[in-house]
Amino acid sequence: MRTPYILQEAEVQTLLHGMVNYGPEETYNRMKEKAVKAMSDNEYMDEMFMDMYEAMLKRAREFNYDEEDNDGKELQVVLYKLASMLRKVAHDVYRMYLKEGKDRNSPRFLRLVSSNKGIFANL
Repeated sequence: MRTPYILQEAEVQTLLHGMVNYGPEETYNRMKEKAVKAMSDNEYMDEMFMDMYEAMLKRAREFNYDEEDNDGKELQVVLYKLASMLRKVAHDVYRMYLKEGKDRNSPRFLRLVSSNKGIFANL
């Protein structure tokens, strides 16, 4: 049985640093690249990223700031963006596992019954 991954404060700081210094697209690309490299070592990489997504989403929802504090509001938006990116990486890794023929059956991930390449091209 797999134990849930706990997102460490240092990892949050690293992700925030990446967003500030490299922007969301480069940060996402780096996360995905590292996830793909680590797939062979960890059979639950998709679940790990989903755990990270849930922790980041909880953190963003619970983040408190003053209404006049624009920096606090921007930080909350960045936390939501990071949560979204972590979820996208989790789904990307999940689809890669499926393409490799690994039997993955998790209720945390959506399965497409059919796809229209025009609609789902950018998922």
